[in-house]
Amino acid sequence: MTQGPHVRSTPGKPKNSLDFNRKVGESVEVRAAGPGYVTNQCNGVMIAIDHVGSNINEKNGWRSSYYHLIDTSANGIPKIPNNTFVQRGTVLGKTSTKVDTGGCGGSATGVHTHFSISKFNNFGTREDQEWNGREISGWTVYDGRDRKGSRMEKDGSVVMANGFVHNPKYSVKNVGGKCLDVRNGYVFDNSIQSQIYGCNNTAAQQWRYYSSDGSIRNIEGRCLDVQNGTTLIGGTPVQTFTCNQTLAQKWSVPPNGVTGAIRNDGGLCLDVKDGKTDIESQPLWIYACNGTAAQKWTFED
Repeated sequence: MTQGPHVRSTPGKPKNSLDFNRKVGESVEVRAAGPGYVTNQCNGVMIAIDHVGSNINEKNGWRSSYYHLIDTSANGIPKIPNNTFVQRGTVLGKTSTKVDTGGCGGSATGVHTHFSISKFNNFGTREDQEWNGREISGWTVYDGRDRKGSRMEKDGSVVMANGFVHNPKYSVKNVGGKCLDVRNGYVFDNSIQSQIYGCNNTAAQQWRYYSSDGSIRNIEGRCLDVQNGTTLIGGTPVQTFTCNQTLAQKWSVPPNGVTGAIRNDGGLCLDVKDGKTDIESQPLWIYACNGTAAQKWTFED
């Protein structure tokens, strides 16, 4: 992904478009995202595919569009005739910087394809659809504060709009310089008390945050968990446990490198018991959010 969710044309409309290319300056094949019927548009620079049923512009049907293509027509004759049924993976053309100056317009500063999604409503009118929160090949798209700040996530891996892919492991530090730690290093086991401990970069202190379900997982895949699922009761211990997507394992966290609170689904904060932020092996619990040092954490990769 070279650019995150953005509008197809008119400002203020849903951000229904993503830009893709494999390598800067390289023209690569563009393939159909799913089966459907072809419509050639923009004087051969764009192909649209209607994915539901057998009719173009079908009510309630989805459409995907691929702009800035080359090799979609020869001497003005489409290589894939209109209303041809194509399967997922069919080559539609190649990425380029071409635009249709006679109608579709737009611009392209680098080789890519502009991939858009829309849907026909009950009246047969096409409406652009937001990308934020949708999946593509198992990757969930998230809209950032700007086009380059957007990302896609899958199984803990993250691809940014600049094409950089990473699967970050974080240490989670408190203001006393201690790290979120699995007691005795028992990262494979259930019901292990979470604590703070001197930062040592061991497996017991390596964590990943999954924004798709709000889980904080240790390096072996156990989730940070509120004991017995009592997410609304202050003073409840926090442990690691098999991930089960319950509310006991759902957290909101500050951005990477920013110090802030880690809140659970019940609105309570991850807290160092009795506020002893610099004591080795001090256990963690949830407690009413109060902005004290006992509740301030920083994710560092």
